[in-house]
Parts: sequence; structure tokens; C-alpha cells
Amino acid sequence: MKHTRSRDPFLTISSEIGVEEASVLRFGEPVEGELAWRIRDLLVSRHDYQVLFENEEVDENECYSFAILIESRYLFYLIKTNDKSIAYLREYDEREWEKIENTLENNVSYCGMEKLND
Repeated sequence: MKHTRSRDPFLTISSEIGVEEASVLRFGEPVEGELAWRIRDLLVSRHDYQVLFENEEVDENECYSFAILIESRYLFYLIKTNDKSIAYLREYDEREWEKIENTLENNVSYCGMEKLND
């Protein structure tokens, strides 16, 4: 966990990756693919964070769910299912977190169920 001058992860993304990508996230829209992973790596290298959730299922299917609390204020979460990755960044809301945590858990659980049904 490292410190950065700006505590705002949107500013970090804007200056290091691009204004458009930061704007997409600020408006509550997801980023996808390799960009989601680049942003994840950038945030954990530049900001104080706490891992809230991390789980993966790797076999024939590959599923990964990850969530961090950044600067005690922002929630970043990434969901990978097989070849598709999607990530969001928003202000942390404890009521909303419970729903998101269920989504993260279900991603990995469902992935495991797909293997049983094959």
C-alpha cells in the first residue's frame, strides 16, 4: 500500500491512463478487458487500499472477483468470467456494498457450478 499526492483515484486514472477512461468510471459505467486490469494495478500501486473481497476459481473456466476500498472512500471492484473482465469505481456506500459483495461471491460460485454441469 503506497501513498500518492492525490487521494482521488479518478485523478490518478485521468493523469496516468486517460481522461476518457476516468470519466467513464466517474459516471458509474464499467471499463472492460485489459483496461480493467491496468486500472486495478495502477490503483493498488498508487493508493492506500484495503482488500474487501478476493476469490477465484480456476479450472476449465476461470473466474475471479476482487474488491478494494481505496483511501477509505472509494470502492473498486473487478469481475472476470472466462475471457471477459469488467471493473467499476465508485464512492463507497455500505448499503450498496452488500449487493456488490453478493455479485462477487456469485460470480465465483456460478463458475464452479458451470464446471459441475459440464
